[in-house]
Amino acid sequence: MKLLHLKIFIFLCLSSNFVYSQSHPVWQKVFPSPWGTPSYASGGGIAPADDGNFYFFNHGASGPPGTQIIMINPYGDTIWTSFIDSLRASDGISTGDGGYIFVSEGYSVKLNASGETIWKKYYQFNPINVYKVIKTEINNYAVCGRAYYNSGLILTLDSLGNLLWVKQYPSPNYKIFYTICKAHNGGFVAAGYYDTSMSGIGGGVVTRVDESGELIWEKVYYID
Repeated sequence: MKLLHLKIFIFLCLSSNFVYSQSHPVWQKVFPSPWGTPSYASGGGIAPADDGNFYFFNHGASGPPGTQIIMINPYGDTIWTSFIDSLRASDGISTGDGGYIFVSEGYSVKLNASGETIWKKYYQFNPINVYKVIKTEINNYAVCGRAYYNSGLILTLDSLGNLLWVKQYPSPNYKIFYTICKAHNGGFVAAGYYDTSMSGIGGGVVTRVDESGELIWEKVYYID
């Protein structure tokens, strides 16, 4: 990920609302960084809001940790900006009620439609890294990542951020889940990286679990 000194660059092509051009962006915006010299700001992610707007988050790549969340309209104009101190967000999604939830290392945070913090939850198991959050059919959330250095991690939260269950899926050396999706007949499928030797030469891993996080199957696909 390219780090941009003092500035955060965002680029969108909204083909459903605008005429798409292969050679020119529809629009582009540069947002001032709240970290200032000599810190850097690193673009984090973007997600659609419930009303056609977008949530864009970024965090400090050096200096004190923190996450800036900006709600922008379809033209990139800022609606509001919120700053969460001490946390570096990994991923975030809209909550279906006008709000937004993001996850960080051991935390989840929900904002309302105005960018105000509704709740912040801490889950007392560390060290963990989380990379993806999705919404389930019953308005809960599933999160994936890594626990310690050798275990894939999946946890589920209710609509208030309370922990429902957490499961670790260990390997002899290294396993990490970067993404997760819902399975059509219940449960989840997580995917990521697997290395049995800590050599840096490993393969992709796909793990299927049921609604309670119990392992159904796991496959490793090695790189030739």
